[in-house]
Order: sequence, then C-alpha cells, then structure tokens
Amino acid sequence: MSEPWKTEPDALDFIDDATGYPVALRRNHMGAWCAYIGVPKDHPWHGNRCPDLVKAPWAFERSVDVAELGAINLYLGAARARPEEGIYPIDVLVRCHGGLTYSAEAWWEDETRASWWFGFDCTHAGDLVPTIPPSYDGIYRNMEFVRAAASKAARDLRVAAVSLCMSDAFEIACGEHWLAYHRLIHAARGWALPTHPGDSLADVPNLIADFEQAATRVAQTAREAAAETEALHDA
Repeated sequence: MSEPWKTEPDALDFIDDATGYPVALRRNHMGAWCAYIGVPKDHPWHGNRCPDLVKAPWAFERSVDVAELGAINLYLGAARARPEEGIYPIDVLVRCHGGLTYSAEAWWEDETRASWWFGFDCTHAGDLVPTIPPSYDGIYRNMEFVRAAASKAARDLRVAAVSLCMSDAFEIACGEHWLAYHRLIHAARGWALPTHPGDSLADVPNLIADFEQAATRVAQTAREAAAETEALHDA
C-alpha cells in the first residue's frame, strides 16, 4: 500500500483566495490532517462554539452532502434546531469534511493571523488514519483534498458574515424607506409625523427625493448581498 503522507509536509498555512480568510493545515498525532479557518473579529460568529445556535443566513438555503456536515452533527442539530425561527447550530451550516469539530483560539504556536478559528479533522468513518492499522478500505484524505475542503468551509463562513451583515443593512435601509414613505404621505395631506413636526406641503418635493433615494438604497443593498454571496458559491 502506498503511503502518501510520508511525502507530504506536516503543516501548511495559506490565505484562501475567494474569502481572504487565513487557513492552517496541521497533521495531528495520528498522522491525519486537520484544517482550521480563521475569522475576523467582526465576524458574527467570532467567539461562538460549533454547537451554538445562531440565526441561519438566508444565503444558506442550498443542498448539502451529509459527508460535508457529519451524520452526528446533523442528528444532534435536527434535535436542537428551530427551523420555524431560522435558528440552527453553526456546525450544520458550514460544509467541510465530516462537519466542524473545532472552534477556539489557535492551539498551535506563533499564530497571529486571527484570534478565532473553526476547524475539522480527517479521522471519521471511512477515513484512513496513518497510525491506525486499517481494518477496512478507508480513504486517505491528502493535503490537496483537505485544502479544498477548507476553502469550501471558508466560503460558507464568509457567506455567513456577508449575508448576516447585509441583513442588518437591509433592515436599516427598509426602515429608512418606511420612514420616508410615511413622512411623504403625511406631508402631502398637510400633516406631520410626531417625530418630524416641521414637515409640511412645501417639503413634499424634497420628501419625494428622500423616498426615491431610500428605495434605491434598499435595492442596492439587496443587489450587493446577492452578488457577493453568488460569487462565493461559484468560487
């Protein structure tokens, strides 16, 4: 039997091209690869653990493979998720290999690229682990396989950041649009909102312009969110 792990390095650091997130590959004490993706401090999941319940980004409405999330993660996640509220554990939202198994600061030395990392390992059923005599026809997950799986996880983590932040921006833009609409309607009738008692018929032209600008911001925010998440899914 060939032993490809003997010709591979034991560590690899790189920046994921599609997301700009730092990635660290480390071989564990059993000779199998583990992968870690660092998220910035402003990421909505920074400091969260894999099983934590979070609001699922709308962009995560896509098909997945059980092998990418882990059967155990899916089983436990189904018991804890609240789909009617859009609430799910993080570990069923990020695709990788066998599901996320790590969420913490970096355990390896001299790591300054990020302060919080999500990771996965290659010691699951069906994986050939170099230090364990194979009793079945397992598959060795080589460095290139793990690198590709880490990049997929990085894209999902970035999609979460983009769509959740854009959801907040979209909500703000919709609120501004709603306010501009009601100020316009009230002023056109010769009234004024309690929050804007100075509005009058004379302000209608300016209020129309404010309403149109607010509508443009709503549409632009939606387009920006859709464009970036689509690009990440296609990367």
